[in-house]
Amino acid sequence: MMKRTERFLALLLALALALTLTALPGYALAVETGETAEETVSEEVVSEEVVAEETAETETADEEAVAEEPAETETAAEAVAVEEAAAEETTADEVETVTEESTTAASTTLGSGKCGSNVTWTLTSDGTLTISGSGAMYGYSEFDAPWWEVDDDDFYAYGDVTKIVVKSGVTTIGKYAFAHLHGVTSTSIPSTLTSIGKGAFYDTPAFKTLTIPSSVTTIGDSAFSCIDGLTKVTIPSSVTSIGSYAFYGCYNLTSVTIPATVTYIGTMAFGYTYEGYFDDPGDDYLMSSFVIYGYTGSAAETYAKNNGIRFVSLGSVLATPTLKSITNVTNGVKITWGAVSGATSYYVYRKAAGSSSWTKLNTVTTTSYTSTGVSSGTTYTFTVRAVNSSGVSGYNATGLTIRYLSTPSVTLSNTTSGVKVAWTSVSGASGYYVYRRTENGSYTKIATVSTGTLSYTDKAASAGV
Repeated sequence: MMKRTERFLALLLALALALTLTALPGYALAVETGETAEETVSEEVVSEEVVAEETAETETADEEAVAEEPAETETAAEAVAVEEAAAEETTADEVETVTEESTTAASTTLGSGKCGSNVTWTLTSDGTLTISGSGAMYGYSEFDAPWWEVDDDDFYAYGDVTKIVVKSGVTTIGKYAFAHLHGVTSTSIPSTLTSIGKGAFYDTPAFKTLTIPSSVTTIGDSAFSCIDGLTKVTIPSSVTSIGSYAFYGCYNLTSVTIPATVTYIGTMAFGYTYEGYFDDPGDDYLMSSFVIYGYTGSAAETYAKNNGIRFVSLGSVLATPTLKSITNVTNGVKITWGAVSGATSYYVYRKAAGSSSWTKLNTVTTTSYTSTGVSSGTTYTFTVRAVNSSGVSGYNATGLTIRYLSTPSVTLSNTTSGVKVAWTSVSGASGYYVYRRTENGSYTKIATVSTGTLSYTDKAASAGV
């Protein structure tokens, strides 16, 4: 019996050692492959059963330790597997969340197309309407602009357009282009803009302040009428004309400063609002507290007096300079004008033939200016404005026009028949005048030569003179 027990204990010790050596690799395998771990655990359990059968007569603490060891191995393997599965699930959730957030953040294009000969529009799902290109936009009827017709059941321009971006290059906002867009809270207008069309922003109520670019010269009828939130507007000195009802119905706008450059203000452009519907006759009424700030003798003062609106003078209007002369000189085109009382300086403007906008060339304190950088054969028009601390004067819109011709280079030579004068060709010239003078005399025109000829011989010249 003793020998049998010794053999049993030896067997148990051998089995315990074998299981110990097997359990550690089994755990390592469980980290990498769950299937191999399960097979190892299963084999160890079978070994336990064999040992249990052989030792049915005796149960010791050693047996319990041997029996529990595979169970601990199995539990550790399962824990690792669970941790890996949880990690994979968490990663998947994170990827899914990021993907959903990215999808939400990205806006999509709902519609696009042309809205001018060289102007296009794009509307995105975040409510941004972008106008790009060059030149003028098309004009529309109310509710007829193409962004009102976007084929999307979840989008309606009336409230869903929230931002208008007009890119540099666009010169005119078309009639009723952005009317009735009640969701708009932000608008970007470029410095290339020269004209704002009729009803362009009519009944777009979210504006609070409005700064019109200094490039704009014309504000059309009803351009900003019925904008409930508008409390402040800045009109630049570039503006010369403000149409009828331009700011009608802006009942939170209590005052406006109108520059002296404005020469036309239409019916009920400022200071009027309504009690009922906009088009109902008899509903118009004058806002008694409205104030116009402007210059004595200006269109602003005349409008205020004619409509019974309080007028506060900012000074006297400078007279428009009288343009006197324009001539081609050696290095450019020279223009002169009469002095204006009260003026401290003058702005000089130029435009080339075919251009509709003036370019400011310089500010001078004299009453003449020579414009260089002109091209021979090109026609230019010039005008001038007077300036002082109160503002700027109006200007002669017709201006003075001239075709610039550069000065030809001249050479002289004596011939048997007289004095020969030759010159270089001048771009744009249709002919040439030939002049002569003696040493102390004045120039006298002696010939007119066609454009194809670049020399002339003066046979009347006296020898020795």
